[in-house]
Formats: sequence, structure tokens, C-alpha cells
Amino acid sequence: MKDRDSAAATHAAFAELLAGYIDDELSAEDRRRVEAHVPECAKCRAELRAQTVIRARLMKESGSLASSELAERVLARIADAPPVEADRPVLLSRREVLVTWSGWAAAAAMGGLAAWFSQRKPAGMSMTMAAAGKVTLDQMPGLVPADILASFREVNEEELPAGADLAQLRRDLGFSVPRLEAPHMRLISAWLTRVNGEPAAALAYRCHDRLVMQYVVSEGQFFRQPQVRHAIASQGVYATAAGPLTTIAWPGTDNGSFLVGEFSASDLVAMRS
Repeated sequence: MKDRDSAAATHAAFAELLAGYIDDELSAEDRRRVEAHVPECAKCRAELRAQTVIRARLMKESGSLASSELAERVLARIADAPPVEADRPVLLSRREVLVTWSGWAAAAAMGGLAAWFSQRKPAGMSMTMAAAGKVTLDQMPGLVPADILASFREVNEEELPAGADLAQLRRDLGFSVPRLEAPHMRLISAWLTRVNGEPAAALAYRCHDRLVMQYVVSEGQFFRQPQVRHAIASQGVYATAAGPLTTIAWPGTDNGSFLVGEFSASDLVAMRS
């Protein structure tokens, strides 16, 4: 029982830090703690994805809402609240303040979120919004992005493997394998592969007469990369490049996708639709 209580308290402490992590407001020490904890905690990974959706949607839908219209609503709600008895001060913990504010923010975004989710494919699609405007490139990619860029070069120089059934790939891997269906993209092959030594799916597309590859890895492998976690939290998508090749990455419901090809990062982001 004590172990369970201790684990719950530890999780609650990290849950408090996620909002600061997404807004890049943590100290270097707290950021390291979060980045060490997230790969081991499914609840925090899910919370990170959910908060990223809300943050990105608010930024895209109503950049001024939080600073003006939402502030006016909050002040009006405070003014309408019943007075607090003098001998019963109300003290909110930092977590209660975060929950209260995120609840109001979520309410403001809820209509837009519902419309957005209704337009998405339900199974296996990304849970984050594409970054708006210019995407910042990681200048020193980690092991997984570097391996994916190298794998694309090899595949591009050889004949594509015979395509496997996507349903079979999902059964073999144990996590969902989303298929992209953006305009001008045609799936031409899919097969089981390995990324940095771990099982993954490879999906090959033809887009404007050029090869584009989607590598789908497990959620654990995806969130194990600190620079990927930071990019997802700050801009909703990870991106890096090597010569003419660019790859972007985003998390799914139980996986992570890397999309690579001889396109700009913004072009690849558009292909996620």
C-alpha cells in the first residue's frame, strides 16, 4: 500500500511539471527529471500528448483568446463567485491552479477540438497538431533519426521489398501502423524492418514522382529520444535533415512516425493530413 501511495505521489509530482515542460519553463534539472521519467510512464506520455493537442489548438485557433477574451471570462467568473468567509481562506496548490486554468483553456478549445477530431481518421492517426509556420530543424539528430535517414538512402538505391499486409504488420509489431492518405500520396509497399535494432514498420509512398518513406516505431522507442520529446512539446513535431533529405516525426496513439524524403520539413508536415 505504501509503495502504491509512493508511486502515485511520484507520478503526481511529474504530472505537475508537464505543463512547464511543454512551455519550456522548467529548470535544466527539472527538464532532465521529466525526460528521464516520461519514457517509463505511459500516463505521462498520454498526458504530454493531450496537453500538446490543447496547446497547439489554442495557439492555432485563437492566439489572442488566452490573453484577452479568455482573461475577461475568467475575471467575470471571479466577480460572480460568492464571497469567501474571512476566517476560511482558500489556498490552492500549484496543481489545483494548473488544473483550474487548464480546465478553462480546455473549455475554450473544446468546440474546435471536437471539430478537429471529427475530421481525423480515428485509428492510428497522430494525436498532435502539425506545427504552424517554420519548423525548427534539429542540427544534431540522435540515434533513431540518424538511422532512419541512413535507412532511406539504402532503400532508395535498391528495389523495394514486396509489400506486406498492414493488418499483418500490426499483428507482428503489437502496435498500430497508421497509413497516410494525403493528396498525391500513393502507398506502394510496406514491410517489417528494424530501426536502431528494434522492430518497426516501413511504408513506402510515391508523392510527385518521388519516394517518401514512413517509419513507424513503438511509443517507447519514440519517446526515448530527448530531443524528439522536447520538439513535440514545444512545436508539435520533430524535424531534422541531412543533405537533401529531411525527416519529421510525430507521436500516434501507441506509436511514433518518422516521415522522410527529399522535401522540406513544411512539405512533409503537410503530407501528414
